[in-house]
Amino acid sequence: MSGSSYVVLGRIIRAHGIRGEMDACSYAGDLRAFTEFHRLFLATSSGRRLSCKIRKVRPKKKQVVILSLEGVEDRNQAEALAGSEICVSRKDLPSLIDGEYYWHDLIGMKVRTLEREELGRLTAIMSTGAHDVLVVKGPRGEILIPMVEEMIEDVDISSGIITVDPVPGLLDMNAL
Repeated sequence: MSGSSYVVLGRIIRAHGIRGEMDACSYAGDLRAFTEFHRLFLATSSGRRLSCKIRKVRPKKKQVVILSLEGVEDRNQAEALAGSEICVSRKDLPSLIDGEYYWHDLIGMKVRTLEREELGRLTAIMSTGAHDVLVVKGPRGEILIPMVEEMIEDVDISSGIITVDPVPGLLDMNAL
């Protein structure tokens, strides 16, 4: 869903069973993100925006939940929503404490080293269980940088720059 007033939490993958449930991929990094909200918006592939109330959410596997929405009662209705983006109003997001960030606020930021070498732009963040990993694409190709305190020097949302201090050899080792 375009526009900064909404945040995309995930995408409906396909119907799950015959009772209107759907498999949904979470972009939030934490499956609990779906349980935080009672009302979501679906941006369908046809361009419609639907307001939906969550009936039930349960985990299926890593980054995938089984989602049940009010008004979606059978497989045909669920299949019609496949590919829809699952969005929430930005104003409904909980406030963060200093040093915490929403992934969607970081995606697209420039990433550079302490020596001011431009590594590229942050294109994705992966959750590995132990810690998150920044996926940066730039002149060196794709670089994976663990998002740990020892390597993240500064995150400046206002300037759109993440400054990193990677361990020696990391940039050469994981460039694809």
